[in-house]
Amino acid sequence: FFFHAMGGREGLIDTAVKTAETGYIQRRLIKAMESVMVNYDGTVRNSIGQMVQLRYGEDGLDGMWVEDQTIPILMPTNSVFEKDFKLDLSDERQLRRLYTDGVVREVYVS
Repeated sequence: FFFHAMGGREGLIDTAVKTAETGYIQRRLIKAMESVMVNYDGTVRNSIGQMVQLRYGEDGLDGMWVEDQTIPILMPTNSVFEKDFKLDLSDERQLRRLYTDGVVREVYVS
């Protein structure tokens, strides 16, 4: 029990340290990039006018506005889902149609 408790505490501490570390890295990145902006000519420059990137995003397009797609979610009925995906291990004919003889033997042996 003692070792499990120590392992749990070690995991919590490790998670807390990693969270702080990633937060610190993010803060440093944001601080470093706060002077960078996209100019009207499409170039990305820092506060003293040095070019950081020739075209914003390498192609000049803001990824947020490039494309919007919807993903259809299919919700079949239970009977349709079972017909398409249910594997009945007692139906030897179905198993032999889908798998090799070795696999079918293993199913019935175990």
